[in-house]
Amino acid sequence: MLPALSVLPQPRALVPVTSQGAPGVAPWAPWRSAIAPKPITQQPRPTLLCSYGSTIAALQAAVSSSETGDRLLLRSYVFEEGVSARTLLRSLRSAARRGVHLRLGIDRSPLSSLTRAVEGSSTLSDELVLLAQEWPQTVTLEPGTQPDHSKVLLLRKADPSLCVAVLGGVNIGGESQFVNGGALSHLAWRGLSLRSCGGPV
Repeated sequence: MLPALSVLPQPRALVPVTSQGAPGVAPWAPWRSAIAPKPITQQPRPTLLCSYGSTIAALQAAVSSSETGDRLLLRSYVFEEGVSARTLLRSLRSAARRGVHLRLGIDRSPLSSLTRAVEGSSTLSDELVLLAQEWPQTVTLEPGTQPDHSKVLLLRKADPSLCVAVLGGVNIGGESQFVNGGALSHLAWRGLSLRSCGGPV
C-alpha cells in the first residue's frame, strides 16, 4: 500500500542563484556575456551578386587590388576558354609577379575530363599549371583529383578591413561554348554569389 501523502518526503526549496553565485556554484554572469551572440550590425554586410558579369568583376577587382605579401585563394570547378578567363589569368600572373601568394584550385579529375569530352568544351587548367611553374615561389596549384564544385575567392590582407571573400556563383570563362547545337554562355547564367569585404577571412 502506498504511504499517505502526509508522510512523503517534501522536495527541497530551490534557492535562486544570483550573479554573486552560491557556495560551490560559479557565478553565471561572465559566462552569459561570453556566449551572447554578437549584434549583426558588427558584422560586415555581404553583397548579393546575381549575374556572371558581377561575379567575374568582383573576382577581377579582388585580384587587381592584391599587393605584395597578400594571400589569395581561388578555387573554381571550371576555368574555360573565354575573354573573362583570359583577363583573370593575366591578372593572376601580374599578382604573382608582384609577390602575392596565390593558391589556385581547379578540378582536374577524370570526371571533369569526361564532361569536357562529352560537351566539347575546353579548359585553361594547363595555363594554371604553367603559371605555377613560372612562379613557384608565389604560386601553389592544387589540382583536384576528385570532383569538386567549390567556387570561392579569399583575399587576405594585413589590414582586416580590406579582406575580401567571394563565395559561390559561377564557373569562369566559356562565353562562346556550344553544347548540343545550342549556345551555352556563362554570361546568361543566373548563379548567385556573395561578396563580403572587411573582417578576417
